[in-house]
Amino acid sequence: MQELLKVYINYVQADQDFVLELYRFLKESGLSPWVINEDVFPGENISSSIQKALKSADIFLVISSKNRGIQYGMESIERLSIFNQIKDSSNLKYFANSSIFKSLKSELEFFRYKSSGKKIVIPVCLDDSPVPSEIKHIQSVDVYKDKNKGLKRLLEGINRSAKSIELDSSISSKSSNLSKILKNFSISKIEIENIRCFENLTINLFSNTNHDQWIMILGDNAVGKSTLLRCIALGLCNESDAVALMKAVSGGFISKGAQEGFIKIH
Repeated sequence: MQELLKVYINYVQADQDFVLELYRFLKESGLSPWVINEDVFPGENISSSIQKALKSADIFLVISSKNRGIQYGMESIERLSIFNQIKDSSNLKYFANSSIFKSLKSELEFFRYKSSGKKIVIPVCLDDSPVPSEIKHIQSVDVYKDKNKGLKRLLEGINRSAKSIELDSSISSKSSNLSKILKNFSISKIEIENIRCFENLTINLFSNTNHDQWIMILGDNAVGKSTLLRCIALGLCNESDAVALMKAVSGGFISKGAQEGFIKIH
């Protein structure tokens, strides 16, 4: 059974009505959303629950509205009032780590650096107020002009992100498997004929019957260092990957005047 995509929702209390509607919408759409009011139960540690949810989240939704600015202003006044009453350093330490300092910035940083896999952040705008500075560079989705259209657009964005997350996971898995294979893999000899500047080139990579772990390729500009590396890549990849790699190379690959060329990796 495929695991549901986990969606963490960051919001201020004043936007709770919309958030609960969004929460139900995402659940009905086959996702696994997380919000404090629904997923933290009586007796549970709030900070620990938030950290656990952030670690496992695939998508981080930021609900942006004028209420966020209003709440931030209120909390700033409250922080100043509390700070003026603090006398000793132990209380200062408690104050600095208290829940009043829980912010969008700290949750975003935790999500980006503590969670695994690809990091997807999507701002959801409830009005035309500016999005928080931490995410102003990210494309947002508006739900205040047309809620149904906005929610549909959000779901499209999440689905696109899901594909990139699956691809990233697949690449990571392949890279991990490849790393295991490469531990016992080595190249002993490279043969190249009629490939660009190489009419006939043979490189033996043995050193006193032992394989060297590192090989350094040195040479002036335009002597064929990049071509040599491309030849190694072409010689090791499968046919479909080789075709894709050839398309990425500008200009012809076969030497001028030659009908064919070959690459052989031992």
